[in-house]
Amino acid sequence: MKLYAHIYFVFLGVFIIIGCTHDTAENKQTGSLENEPFEIEPTWSIPQDEVLGPYHPFPLVTDSAFVNVSEVDYPANHLTTLISFGPDEIRAYPNGFTAKYEIINNEFEDQKYALTHCPITSSTICFDRNLDGQTLTFKASGYLFKDNLMPTDIETGSIWSQMLISGVSGTYDRKTPNTFNAVETDWSTVKTYFPEARVYNEFIEGAKVGVDVEAEPTNRDFHKYGILSGVNKITVHIFEYSLFDTEALTLKNAFINGRSVLVVGNKDLNFISSYFVNGSTKFSMDPNNPMNFKDSTGNTYNAMGLVLEGPDKGLQLDSPKAYTAAWSAWQNFFDNLVIHE
Repeated sequence: MKLYAHIYFVFLGVFIIIGCTHDTAENKQTGSLENEPFEIEPTWSIPQDEVLGPYHPFPLVTDSAFVNVSEVDYPANHLTTLISFGPDEIRAYPNGFTAKYEIINNEFEDQKYALTHCPITSSTICFDRNLDGQTLTFKASGYLFKDNLMPTDIETGSIWSQMLISGVSGTYDRKTPNTFNAVETDWSTVKTYFPEARVYNEFIEGAKVGVDVEAEPTNRDFHKYGILSGVNKITVHIFEYSLFDTEALTLKNAFINGRSVLVVGNKDLNFISSYFVNGSTKFSMDPNNPMNFKDSTGNTYNAMGLVLEGPDKGLQLDSPKAYTAAWSAWQNFFDNLVIHE
């Protein structure tokens, strides 16, 4: 009888431990989707010995709370990511939120996306959550590959590499989602040149939005902008911020993956972005606005690639897969780096 009682209490203790672990896990999701740790060891298409850390997912964030730029006031150099969804919506995500959760799931009309930010590699990428007819929902898995964020989707438990923009384990292994153009800049640039932006503003009890955050260094001498090309063997076209050290937007033409690309930037305003363009169209800076540019057909664009005036008014230019990251991260991840001058 004592033996049976002993076994009972051992099992009871295990059950309580498991139950407490589950109950205390943070979860900021707004639905009923959950993602428990794998019961079967996953296989990897990347070197498994370079995957570090435990599988310990971050909170799932699906909140969609936005305020006007005029309602908040961050330090001038607080890193902030801009995403443009055409003429009706531009969104700004301060690092005060993205660095805390690393992944935020949002949507605008039929465009569903996950903004991912890795503080270690200083990389911010916006994943398209629609893939193969399924809408995915992401959160940080707790794993790191080459010190870089590894998302997991709660629908299949697949593991992804942020900087590779690819699945690396599970159902979506080797799958590459589309991305939305996300430009990491600083708050002063957002406030001055994009005052119409809607600012992500998750409510944090006891915090004063835009006040209880520290200023962040934005020395881009240690960061570079990269445009990815190729699939199995990726080449990264690297642009240094020093190439855009002028008073207005600097425009650089490139031919990447068989397409003409216009790279626009300004080092002082902490801004680089890129767009697919017609190779026969000529582009120039707008003398009336340092963050606008023009083309030879009569269109005027803002730096986010939106046509403000002209025959194509309202058109949002498409962008290649591109983002800013620490130079050490680019070197650690990719062998084929093409430095543009």
